Parts: sequence; structure tokens; C-alpha cells
Amino acid sequence: MWWLVCVGMMVCAAPTKIALFGGSSLAGDNYNATLANMEPVSVSFTSQGDLIIADSFNQRIRKVFASNGTISTLAFDLKDLRCVHVRQATGEIFFTHEHYVKKLTTDNKIELVAGAYFEGESSSGTPARASLLSRPDQVWVHINGEIYIADTGNHRIKKIALDGNLYYVAGINNNSVYSGPQGDGFSAIHAVMLAPTGVSVSPSTGIIYIADTGNGIIRRIGLDGIITTVANRTQLLTGPYVAKQSNPVNAIPTHLHAQDDNNIYFTDIAYAQLKKMNSKGQVTLIAGTGEIGYRIESDQNGIQAVHAKLYKPVGISLHAGNIYVADVNDFVVRRVAAADGTLQIVAGNRERNFFGEQIPSTDVVFGVGPSRKLRLFIGTNGFMYVGDSELQRIRTISMSTKIVNTIAGVGPTRTGLYSNNVQALKAGISEPLGMVLNSQGELIVAMNGALEVKKLGLNGNLTSLAGGGQDDMYYYKNCQASNAIFFQVYDIAYIPNGDLIILDYYGAIRRLNGSGWVDYLVGRSPDETYTPILSDAEYMVSNGNEIYIADTGNHVVRTFNVTSQTFTTLAGTLNSQGFGGDGSLASKALLNRPTSLAMSFITRELYILDSGNFRIRKVNLTSGIISTVVGNGSPGVSKIGAFPNSTWINSEEMTIAIHPTTGVLYYSEGQFIKYLSDNIVCFGIEATSPIVCNGHGNCLQDDVCSCHLNWEGSTCSIPQCNRTSPTSPNVCNGRGVCIGLDTCKCNDSWQGQFCQNPITPPPPPPVNSPHTCNGTLYNSTHVCNGNGNCTYKDKCQCNEGYSGLFCERYNKGYDRVTICMVGDLTCEVFVGIVIGSVSCVLISVVAIVCTIMLIICSIRRKRGRHVFKKRKHPALPNIELESSRSQLNV
Repeated sequence: MWWLVCVGMMVCAAPTKIALFGGSSLAGDNYNATLANMEPVSVSFTSQGDLIIADSFNQRIRKVFASNGTISTLAFDLKDLRCVHVRQATGEIFFTHEHYVKKLTTDNKIELVAGAYFEGESSSGTPARASLLSRPDQVWVHINGEIYIADTGNHRIKKIALDGNLYYVAGINNNSVYSGPQGDGFSAIHAVMLAPTGVSVSPSTGIIYIADTGNGIIRRIGLDGIITTVANRTQLLTGPYVAKQSNPVNAIPTHLHAQDDNNIYFTDIAYAQLKKMNSKGQVTLIAGTGEIGYRIESDQNGIQAVHAKLYKPVGISLHAGNIYVADVNDFVVRRVAAADGTLQIVAGNRERNFFGEQIPSTDVVFGVGPSRKLRLFIGTNGFMYVGDSELQRIRTISMSTKIVNTIAGVGPTRTGLYSNNVQALKAGISEPLGMVLNSQGELIVAMNGALEVKKLGLNGNLTSLAGGGQDDMYYYKNCQASNAIFFQVYDIAYIPNGDLIILDYYGAIRRLNGSGWVDYLVGRSPDETYTPILSDAEYMVSNGNEIYIADTGNHVVRTFNVTSQTFTTLAGTLNSQGFGGDGSLASKALLNRPTSLAMSFITRELYILDSGNFRIRKVNLTSGIISTVVGNGSPGVSKIGAFPNSTWINSEEMTIAIHPTTGVLYYSEGQFIKYLSDNIVCFGIEATSPIVCNGHGNCLQDDVCSCHLNWEGSTCSIPQCNRTSPTSPNVCNGRGVCIGLDTCKCNDSWQGQFCQNPITPPPPPPVNSPHTCNGTLYNSTHVCNGNGNCTYKDKCQCNEGYSGLFCERYNKGYDRVTICMVGDLTCEVFVGIVIGSVSCVLISVVAIVCTIMLIICSIRRKRGRHVFKKRKHPALPNIELESSRSQLNV
């Protein structure tokens, strides 16, 4: 019967699949915006006060919610993103990237506005969607719907008119010959500009302002189409730092923001400043000393903006009187407060690709970069150690809770690489590669960037164990550890007697013994010169006194016995590159540039990243048989939830590790850490993990989540409000939108957690209040012709684009219908009522006159009848006359 049990177990066991252990591409989405990683190049605002960010590094458009400060992604995979601009009237987001202008609609659809995949130039009047552009930068939508574009590569400012065609506004395409800024005082179309990056239009006047970036000036196009320079190179220089320069360089204005009063706010990347130019052409400093700041300095929060150091401010936007700037190279969006002029970070954590402290590993962003792989080591203490060379940190992941913490490194910095006996969290970390734990539980690190072996003590201090020597006499010599000079420190491993084996440049094997002495085991000739044996060897792992080394350039894995100091070939055929041998002896198989190695002491198997064959293979050390574990031999990225043998792998960005107590294979692939799981998996997360289904549900079967109360979606990532779906018309009592778990954003006239309470309207003005304009009450929708606000008696404050005593005129000269109002009535209705009333009065008068005339006529007729009778019968007795008089008297 035992075989039935075995068969049953085999049938019920879940097949091995690839699962996600750590890493995310969300860049901090759903967390507070100040924790997110980004490289902001442009900013804008919605009418609701939400901040829109063009995040160039992450290639996405992001939104920071005004209600709770969290950040989310609206659109992604947008290469070379340069600018975003929100059209207030519609909520559409216009943006530029590559050689396109596009827009993101309110229903999250991306539509082409102008441009194509390749750059070029089109004639004026071409349909915008069929036109060509060259590296367009700032885009600006005027209140009348016309779209202005700084076509940087074509040295022009262009406009998409309401007829859908693209027209030249300013500049000539002068790629062949450049003769300096020209054209002032003449038609803008014939002006000479150099790579303009900024354009903005005053809402009330329609005047166009241009950042002529290459020429270092700001120019203006009037309503007559004439271009002039309003701020030259000298006028743009401002601030005490700049004043001290004996030979200051030209300013480089980039993006602009024009206001109704013709005040222009702009950024200057030459001096890392934010400036303002008034209508008279006077330039004043808003933020930045003029001295470019660096990331190792303070975050500048809370200090006066004019005393702060910015790094590279580009995008700019104004909202509620505050000024917002995208400080690109400091990876933050900053706000200059209107109230006190202080500077504050509102989005970004000052790193473009680091996110995640004390959060689940599947939300964390790990670093990626050229030839900078994540190095993994899993200790017997229940933690995975991640050497993140790109972000210059060492981080831990709890194998049980999946929570991530940084234990060493302050991030990318220019200092601290050679500091010793300092707190690890304040130290510079450069290229942490091989890692092991010593017998005391301290982490030993091959710090290749510093050419040292360092120790992270239990007290949190980082100290040097070997390397860092400065005297050339110790090249290729056996010496004290502090005098040792390493050429590279690729990997390290302990052997049973406590000696630390160090893999140096080109496969030189060195040893740090318990006496603090470093000597050569392999790679040093008797005459103290270098003798290469291994080729491109950067990875090794120990098994007792035997060291397994990936001899990458020779396409083999070798075993080095420390005691006998001899080599044998374990896997591969020396100097033979290829693939073959699965199911046979490893020593007769073919490998192709083997790199990372990992040892399973439970199964006595050595795992090999066969990089050139795009496979992870393993050698059973008992039988000597080699087989493929992960990969189908094709390059690509392994898919979460896929069967290991059927997937591609990106072996160029991989390292591998084995869990010491479970024998499970883990591997890094780019910015993600993955592993092989035999359990049910939901979207890459094991069913037993506390973060499966985003921690808000249960994984019932592969990729099937059962969500907890108040959560929904395939991965239980969508919060509900009061147990109501955010897509339901009844959410927030039908009076708002659900923006978070039990968090409603209510419509204007409602409040409360679920928008259940009406907002009490303001008290009406006093009975004798003169608060009317042209006879219309201040709070009427028709006051000031519906185009402004009545501030006090007969005084209207007009909306953008309107003027006149009662806002009856539209300023722009475009066809626009305005409504004439008298009181709460339109002029047409008022005239109709007046005419109707007069007509009614006239008709009533005529009716009364007619009635009176009829009465008079009636009386006269009766009198005439009696006279006639009297004359016709003169002989009648007097009694008849008396009788008639009696009847009349009655």
C-alpha cells in the first residue's frame, strides 16, 4: 500500500514553478510620494490640485493625490519623457517624449497629437497627426484650445490650431548654419533661435514667451506676431553667488510658466535657479543660490528657497500661489511656499532607483545598471543578504516575513569608500560582491569598489579586514592584511580552519589566515610576478577544503583543493564552448561561460549559472551527472508562474544562491529576486507568504485570490469604501470617489468619511447688503454674466479671458458667445418680459375703454327708445307715463 501513498503524494503535489521573492517596478506607487524613487523632469496640476509628474527614469507619468499625498502611475513605457501639461478645461494631460506630442485622456487612453517615431520637419499647415517633430520639449495648451510646442531639434515654436493643422509660430530651421539670435522687431516666423526648450502663453493677453535656450535669452511674441528679446544674457544673471563670478557663464533658461499679469517664472539649469521676470523685464531670484548642489548635501527642507542649493531644476508649475519645480538630478519635486518662501520636498526620496525600507520585499526597488548584478547570500540566521552595487547598499530580507532593511551604505556618494570603524549605515559602500558569515555571525563582504575585505560587526560598525594598502612594494607579496593590495576582490569563502579564501584579479587565489596574514595560493610566481591560471574567474563557493571556481573564460568549473593546492575539472570541457551533456557526466559536458555558483549541502548538488547557454544547471556531486534546472536555452526574462525548464532567462544579469536549510534555489534577474516553489502560487507569490494577494486575501489556487472584506481585484489590490466597490455608482453614497481604503474624496457640497453629510452653505448676506452686481445677487450663477465673481456692489472680478464692468467682453478676439444679463435674466428674456408686460397693459386699457364705451352706448340707446315711444303716441293716457316712470324708479 505504500506505493499508493507515494502516487497520491505525487498527484497532489504542485509542480515546481518560478515565484517572485523580491523586487518591484512600481517605483513606490501606492506609498507616500516623498518615499518614491523618480527622476522628475516636468510638473503640472489638475483642477483638483493633484500633482502630475513626468518621471523620465521610470518612463512614466505619475500623479500625487492632493487628498492623501500618495503616488500612482497613470501611463508607462514612455521613453525620453520631457514634459507634461494639464489642460484645465478638459483634464487631459499633454506630454512630449521621443519625437511625439501625445495626450492622456481622462479615461486613460493615449492619443497621438503630433509627431512620429522618427524625427523630421514638416511644412507649416500640415495636419498635426501627420507632421514630424524633432525632440519636442515643453508643450503648452492655451485656454482657447490651441497647442504650442517647443520643437527643440527644429529650432522652432509651433502651434496646433483649432483646425487640427500644425503651423510655424517662430523660428527657422537653422541646423546647417547658425548666426546667433536674430529677428527682433520683425515677424517671429523669420527669427533665428537655437534649440528652444520652453514655451508658455499668458492666459489673459495671449502673449507668447519662449525660452531660447541655446542663446540663453527669453523672447516674446506680441499679438502682432513681432518677436522681441525681453531678457538678455546679462539680465538673466542674478543672485549673490553669480555676482561674485568674474566671468559668469550664460544662463540656460529651460521651462516657463506665464501668468495673467505677464509675470514669467522660469528655470535656469546653468546656475540651478528658479527665477521670476516681471512685465518690465526685471528678473528676481526665487530659489537657488546659483551654486549647484549635490546629493550628499542636506535635503534643503525648511530653509529659505533663496539660500538653498538646487541641482538641476527644469520643469515648473504654479498652484495655489506656490511654485513647484522638478529638480531633476536631485530626483525630487520641490515646493516654494507662497506664505514664507521656504523650500519643501513634495515628491521623491532623492534617489532615482531606490525605494523600500521596512516594507515587503515585493514592493522594494533594487538597483540595476550596466554590469551591476544583485549579489545574493542566504545565511543560516534566516536572512538573505543582497549586495546592491548600483544603489551602493547591503540589504537584508527576512526569509520568514519578507521585510527588507538596509544594514550598510548611504547610497550613491563620493565619500566614505575607504572609511573604517564607522557606522555601516553612514558609510560609503562600493560594489559589494561576495558575502559570507563568520563563526560569530558577522557579515564579511568582498568590497570590490574599495579593493578591501570588510566586516560588518554585530555592533553595526564597518571595519577593514584586509586590503587598502598604499605601498607599491607589496604588489604580489605575502604581507600583513592591512598592507595587502588587491587588484580586484570578486568573491570570498571560508574553509573549515577559519581561513578566508579571496578570489582576486584573473583567478589569483589568496588567503587571509587567523594571524592576519595574506598570502598567495594561486597566481604568484617565485619571482613575485603574476602567473595566470584561471580566466575571467569571478565566482567561487567552498565545500570543506575544496573550492569550486567558475573558470569563465575557459568554459569549465574547477575544483581547487586548498590542502594539496591542485586543480581538477568538475564540469565542462577545457577550452570547448557550447552546450551538451545533460543526463551524462558533468566532466564530459559542454558549458558556455559559466559564472555564478551555489552549493546545496542538503542534496550535495552544485548549481552553475551556464551564462552563455541561458540556463541554470546542477551537478550531483555523488553521481557526477549534470542536468538543466532553469531555462530553455533562449535569452529573455523568466516569467513568474512559468515552469522552470520552459522559460527564458536573462543570464547576463543573474546570480544564484541556495537556501542552506531548505535547498531551494534563488536567483537575481535584473532588479528582481526569484525562486523555485513547489507550492500554490498567486501572481508569483507563494500561498503561504504573508504578502500573497497583497496581504489582503488568500491564494486558493494558482493565480486565484479570494479577497478579504473591503478589498477586490484579481490580486486584492483595490480598496473599497464602506464595503462598496470604487466602480459602483453608489460608492461614497454616490457623492464622491473612493481613493483609498474607506477613504472618500467628496463632491463639493458633501463631507464625512463616506460623504454622508451635506456641507452647510454659507449664511446669506444681510437684508440690506449691497452685494449685487448689475442688480444680480452675488451668489447667482448668472452674476457678472456668468464669467466672474461679484466681490462687492457693481464690482465684478472676471475669470480668465474676460473683461468689462460686468465681464461681458471676451478678450482674445476669438469667436465666443457671451450672455447679456439683467438681474437673474438674460437680456432677451428681460426684453420679452418688458414687451409682454407693456402689451398686457395696453390691451387692458383698451379693454377698459371699450367696456366703458359699451356701457355708455347701452344707456343712451335705452333713453332714446323711451323718447321715441313718447313722440309716436302723443294721445296715450297719462297713466301709462306714470306707470313707466314707476318702473324706471324701481
